[in-house]
Amino acid sequence: MRKATDYSETDPELSSVLQEHEKTLRLPSFSAEIAWEIGSLLRKRFVEEKAPLGLSAAIQIRAFPEGSSKNPLVLFATTVGDVMPGISSLVAGKANVVSWTGRSTYLSRIDFKKHGIDLAEFGLPSPEYFMHGGAFPVRLVNHEAPVAVIIVSGMPSMADDHQIIVDTVEAYLASLK
Repeated sequence: MRKATDYSETDPELSSVLQEHEKTLRLPSFSAEIAWEIGSLLRKRFVEEKAPLGLSAAIQIRAFPEGSSKNPLVLFATTVGDVMPGISSLVAGKANVVSWTGRSTYLSRIDFKKHGIDLAEFGLPSPEYFMHGGAFPVRLVNHEAPVAVIIVSGMPSMADDHQIIVDTVEAYLASLK
């Protein structure tokens, strides 16, 4: 699978890469246990690959109960390293963008920028709605609406926040085979 980190934010091909991630990475089922398993894999990957570089992050998985994106339930939450003050509002803001658009924050950001659209035009203030890479919708096979969102916040690059989620979900799906 192509990686978001291989493209610049202005590369016209990036949007199709991000769409491919969302189309391909769908779970057969989702539960609190699966959220915990994916969250633990994500934390382990971060500790092994990013923490040695001095990076830190907040990681969360929030479920949208009963198909509603309102009042998501936090199923997994952790931090690694010294996260910046206020990161919890950035995490919540990223989750809000996914619940509003149904797409990853990185894809939403790329498409909004391409069309010259700003969230403020919709009355969606920052940081309550924070359109930076690092929040990815969890979808089930044969179901379009996201059932949850995976969020990583804190790395220097939005592409890195996005890609570590993609790599982890891809590894999780491979482990099911």
